[in-house]
Amino acid sequence: MQHSPRAAELADEMIALGFAGHMDLDDTNPSAFRVQRRQWQAAILYRLGVTVYPDKVGAVAMLERLRGRKWPKPELDFMSSEDTNWIAKHIAPDFKSAYKEVASYLKRLQKTGLVHEDMRSRYYMSEAGRDTISRAARERSRPTVRRQELDDALEEIGDLVASADEEWVDVDAWLEERAVELGTSVGDLLQQDDGRFDHLMGVLQTIRTSILRMQSFEQDEQPEDLAGLPLEKFFLLLQIARFDAQERAVKELDDRLRREAEHRVSEAIQAANWVVSDPITWLDTVRADSSEKTHRELPLTVSLAWKRFSVTLQKSGH
Repeated sequence: MQHSPRAAELADEMIALGFAGHMDLDDTNPSAFRVQRRQWQAAILYRLGVTVYPDKVGAVAMLERLRGRKWPKPELDFMSSEDTNWIAKHIAPDFKSAYKEVASYLKRLQKTGLVHEDMRSRYYMSEAGRDTISRAARERSRPTVRRQELDDALEEIGDLVASADEEWVDVDAWLEERAVELGTSVGDLLQQDDGRFDHLMGVLQTIRTSILRMQSFEQDEQPEDLAGLPLEKFFLLLQIARFDAQERAVKELDDRLRREAEHRVSEAIQAANWVVSDPITWLDTVRADSSEKTHRELPLTVSLAWKRFSVTLQKSGH
């Protein structure tokens, strides 16, 4: 009898999914297969309960699948029924060919109610049974899937703060601290559906979104919960960068408005040359519309009003 690493993994998987009671775990009796009984039995259970092949399979078709893996012993695989029966009658009462072993196992599963048999001697598992197995498989793989989700989320945040020369986290130590803060263990955090894992992922998503919004000057403040990540310095730098950008924007606006006001005054002087004898005196004369502004002051007043409106928009995040 040989050992197949893939078959051993499959057997362990089916045991973890709750099929131990339907497998011969410690059987060491002679077999027509080169792998342990638990291993080829696991392949049959996997075929019936997990795969997306046609939902019914007979003993012949199932044996063909096992032959594809070269599991049956070649010298016994294609033995005739007459030879098989003769050996069982005269030499070993429990002797079975590979086909007989597969057929007997399928019948055994049918008798326990795990699978059903149709009129053509094909076996299948009910939809409810397959759904139960699918749920068990998802639950079993949940810690691995969730850990990958956390690793991906932390990597995305780490990529955003890399330029800040921040020391990043030891993920295992960080996860242990998060579990303690949430009042649970790492194992339960990654396994249980009590909302704590979803809460942690939501916090990480908020952090990532806040970084992107602050980098594009769409947000002023850092999120309240940093999930224990070393981001205080980074968010402070983002706030300073936003303040500096606002200061530059105000200065650029001041310079532009000053140039525009000077240009308007120049245009006013040129226009006044055609209608008044002393343009300079006219510019310094208070307007007759009761605005209490001189002709020279009006262009500057308009520019300042536009400046105040623009600054207000900037402070509001627009």
